[in-house]
Amino acid sequence: MTCRRIALDIFCARALTPPGDRLLDLGGQRDCRRGGFAPERHARRAVLVNLRADVRPDVVADAQALPFRRGSFDAVLCAEVLEHVADPVAVLVEVVRVLTPGGRAVLAAPFLLGEHHDPIDVGRYLPAWWAQTCRAVELGDVEVSPQGSWASVCCDLLHHVGWQRGGLVGRVMVALAARGVGLARWFDARWPVAGVATGYGIVARRAR
Repeated sequence: MTCRRIALDIFCARALTPPGDRLLDLGGQRDCRRGGFAPERHARRAVLVNLRADVRPDVVADAQALPFRRGSFDAVLCAEVLEHVADPVAVLVEVVRVLTPGGRAVLAAPFLLGEHHDPIDVGRYLPAWWAQTCRAVELGDVEVSPQGSWASVCCDLLHHVGWQRGGLVGRVMVALAARGVGLARWFDARWPVAGVATGYGIVARRAR
C-alpha cells in the first residue's frame, strides 16, 4: 500500500468519526477497493455511487447529476474523484445540494502524484483553490490538511515509476517503495515541508 493510500484511509476515518446516520460515498465501490477504509463502518446507512456498475456500487450515477433529493445525507465522502472530472465545481454543487444543513463534506484529491487515468486525470488542486471553491459553493468551516510530505511524495513516485516501467526493474522499484513506506512516514512526521504533499484532505460543512 502506498503512503498516500495509508494517509487517505486515516484521514477519511478521522473525518467521519463519530459515525453519522446517512453517508453518501461518491466514487464508492465494493469490489476492487484500493485501501482499507470501509464507509459502511462510519454511518448507519452508507450509499455508494459510481459510474461503473462492475465495481458493485449501490447506485450507478454521474456525480454531477445525483439522483437524490436535496438534504438526503448527513455526510458526503468524495475522495479521489474530483481529479477525474472536467468540472469539479459542478460536483461540489451537487455535494452541497444533497447535504443536510450543517452536514459534513469530506473531500480529498492528490497533488504531487503521477497521472492515474480512471478514465481521465485532469486536475491537481492547492489549498487556496479548495478554500475559495468550497466557500463559493456555500461550504463553510473549511479545513484543509496535507496528506504526507516530501518523503511520502518520493516514496510514492518511486512506486509510480516502477509500476509504469514494469519488468524486473519495475518490480524491484515497487518492492523498494513498499518497504520504504514506514520510513517515509517517519520522516514526514518529524520534518514536514510546507507546500509539499501527496494530496490534500478537506472537511467542510454546508451552511445552515
